[in-house]
Amino acid sequence: TLPQTDTCTPGSFLFLYDQHSFLLFEIDGNGSVWNCKGEQLRKLHDHRFFRPDMGISNVCITNRHDALISVCQSEDSNGKRSVQMHTSCVASGECITKLNSTMLDCDLKTVSCLFYDDTQQQLFVGTETGDVIAVGN
Repeated sequence: TLPQTDTCTPGSFLFLYDQHSFLLFEIDGNGSVWNCKGEQLRKLHDHRFFRPDMGISNVCITNRHDALISVCQSEDSNGKRSVQMHTSCVASGECITKLNSTMLDCDLKTVSCLFYDDTQQQLFVGTETGDVIAVGN
C-alpha cells in the first residue's frame, strides 16, 4: 500500500503512455494525475465529474495528452450547482475552459460519450437519445 493512496478510491483511469503517468478518476467524481511510482503529481482543479458512475465514457483527452474534456458539476459563489463542459490542462491541473448547455446547444445532463478529433479540432458529443453534436471547426 502506498501512503498517499489511503484516501483514494479509484473508479477508473487512463494511462498516458508518453508521459508515464495516469489520470485517475475517483468514485466521488474528482480527478488527479499520478506517476507510475504511485505518487500523486497534481489534482484536477474545478473538474468534478457530473456523473462519475459513467467511468471514462464521459471523458476525452487530446492525442498529445495535454487536455482533458469532460462533463462536470460546477458551483457558483452562491452555492448554485450547474452542469458544464470543462477542459483542463493535464500538465497544471487547471481548468482552462467552461462551456454551458446554451453554448453547446445540447442538454449536458444527457451526454453519454465524448470524442475529440485533434485533426479537425472538433468535439463530438453523444447523447442518451442517440444524437451526435459536433462542436468546433
